Amino acid sequence: MTDRADPRSDTSGRPNLVLVHCHDLGQHLGCYGADVDTPNIDRIAADGARMANSFCTAPQCSPSRSSMMTGYYPHENGVMGLAHMGWALGDDWETLPKRLRSAGYDTALLGFQHEVPDEPERLGYDTVDSGTKRALDLVDVVDDFLAERADADDPFFVSIGIEEPHRPFRREYLPDETYDAYDPEALPLDDFPYLPDATGVREDVADLRSVISEVLDP
Repeated sequence: MTDRADPRSDTSGRPNLVLVHCHDLGQHLGCYGADVDTPNIDRIAADGARMANSFCTAPQCSPSRSSMMTGYYPHENGVMGLAHMGWALGDDWETLPKRLRSAGYDTALLGFQHEVPDEPERLGYDTVDSGTKRALDLVDVVDDFLAERADADDPFFVSIGIEEPHRPFRREYLPDETYDAYDPEALPLDDFPYLPDATGVREDVADLRSVISEVLDP
């Protein structure tokens, strides 16, 4: 986060709001006790609030995201499957960005969403930049957005959607050294007691931890 548009700044008594969300992370962060190196995220958690009793409402992306956007379970908001498979959030639902916009916030989506298959503006966003969903590429997009908002009178809400650490781990677009952070053979599997101690499992867990440490929290 840059100091050019500090989300904690006082904007007519209303703070700027930044929501960062990704795929398949769960509680696999140092601040939740996982054996993974995430010092920056851990610092944010220490300075703010760490949710101890939160849970995901569904094992799939779109249903859980729609719950986050509406405050309703998937069986209530109708999103019981993936958005690109026909389970889109209806336009009549009052979403988080819609509610914030009605309260005077400028609303923006940078990166990924999966509540609707297209036209994310209908979720209540004034600004949409979905040109990339990769964490390393989104850094500049977010930085530019914050710079543009530095002197704005109205508060903003920005939703930053990141693809990583979604499986498969897509080695084709990340440097090889990204995956060198953890040695599969030396890796403890204490965080995954339900998985068998097999070579493929170790390689997968090592890739997961490497992407979290090197991409989400470099």
